[in-house]
Order: sequence, then C-alpha cells, then structure tokens
Amino acid sequence: MSRLEQKYRYYAFISYNHRDEREAKWLQRQLEHYRLPSVARKEIGEDIKIRPVFRYAVNLSLGDLRRQVKEELDASKFLIVICSPNSAQPNIEGKHWVNDEVTHFIEAGRVDDIIPVIVDGEPNVGGERECFPPALRNREIAGANIAKGTRSERHRDFLKIVAKLLGILPDQLIRHTEQEERQAKIRFWL
Repeated sequence: MSRLEQKYRYYAFISYNHRDEREAKWLQRQLEHYRLPSVARKEIGEDIKIRPVFRYAVNLSLGDLRRQVKEELDASKFLIVICSPNSAQPNIEGKHWVNDEVTHFIEAGRVDDIIPVIVDGEPNVGGERECFPPALRNREIAGANIAKGTRSERHRDFLKIVAKLLGILPDQLIRHTEQEERQAKIRFWL
C-alpha cells in the first residue's frame, strides 16, 4: 500500500477563490509533476507521487455542488488553502466557500492536515490585506508563503508543502533537493 491511504481518493484538495485560479492551477501542476530527489526516494524506499490533486475547476460536474465538494473534501488526505485577500473574504453573493471548506476539515478533526499557502496578503492582520479565511485566523498551522522572497526562497517554501504532504521533515527534503541540484550542475559542467 502506498502512503496515500486507501480511504483517500486524492492526495490533496486545493481550496481557493476563483480569482486565484492561476495560482491554484500552477500549484496543482507543480505538485502532480514533482519528483522526489533520488536520495529521498532511497531513504523512503519508494518513489511517491503526489497525485491526484483535486481542484474543483476541473474535477466537479454539474449537480449538487455543495454535496460534491464535501464528498471530495472527505476523499482528500490534505487540504491546501490558497490564501490571499480574495480567499479571506466572502464573494459578492455573501458565500464564503474557502472558509466553508476549511471549517469542514476542522470540524472533522483534521486541522493538522491543512496547509495554508500564502500567494498574496498577510496573515492575521485584518482589513483588506488579510489573507487567511476566518477559520484559519490566529491558529498555529504550518504553511508556506510563495508570494514573497527570491526564487530560491519561494522554491524552499514549495518544498515545505511537499514535505508536509509526504510526511518528511522540510529541512531533510530541502537538503536532499539542494544536494541533487548541485550534483546535476557538476554533471552538466563535466
């Protein structure tokens, strides 16, 4: 049996506001095509794939949307929340889908399986720059900030997401990745 337990159909469910679809689509693609460094594959003893990742713009059919979303949330091992000022506020109809999805995971006792990914804004500041939906505010949940920093820093934060999904220590995955990148550069120049 792989690390993706039999009871889960999806490795992760990406929750996002439709205005952040570009970031959600990018993250889904990066996760589903991610390949562990060879050293990490040897330590774990298998080549784990982070797929499928659920993103409702491509995975839901017409019908009872709210029921389908809850079923797909329950079928997902992790909840990745794309955090931005867009996801922190309800939509123009007053619905707050992102917050509802986070609340569903929290009420199921799965707060440790939530991964906030900041793409814009600031956490726990309130106002128009707030990026966390209400259910995530003032909680101690490890996540990643891919909105700021150098390309290298954003890549490290992406690896933190991967590490949490795979149950690996982030520093260990970052070290293995950097080691493999250095070796690839050396091979290129030889």
